[in-house]
Amino acid sequence: MPTFRPLLIFIVMFVLFAGAGFADPPNSRLPVQYTVKSDAAAGTITLSTPFYTFRHNLKRGGVLDLVRLTYGKVENLVLQPVASGVQVAGEGGGSFSDLNDPSPKISHERNGTVEIVTVECTLRDARGRDLGVILKTRYKYGWGYVKVRREFLFPAKPLKMNRL
Repeated sequence: MPTFRPLLIFIVMFVLFAGAGFADPPNSRLPVQYTVKSDAAAGTITLSTPFYTFRHNLKRGGVLDLVRLTYGKVENLVLQPVASGVQVAGEGGGSFSDLNDPSPKISHERNGTVEIVTVECTLRDARGRDLGVILKTRYKYGWGYVKVRREFLFPAKPLKMNRL
């Protein structure tokens, strides 16, 4: 009479180890919750899904300095930080940017599956001179999109600007 013991062992081993080491790929059609990580030492806040990653640099005005596709070939889709600023004409003028604010105010909130990061900073020149203009930027991270809203708050004294 033939023995079925080797066949039975093979079937049990196959069932137990068939899926070991192989995770199902995430379903790109369904909304996935963002993972939010704040790193005080590095001065960053990172929002990510299994498909893409966004990073804000908190030491440089809270600007977006990294956009990465998990399955892409390029390490960073952003060639330089996404900054905003003004160029002021005349005496005492120059270029003032959010990149030059070393300590912006950052807030984060979650509204369902949407993550909202709000950055408030002052526009400064490369020497740290404050122009008196405040920039509020709201990043709304949803499934497959990012909405950015920038609001410039100017002082009561008029400025002669060359560029916004």
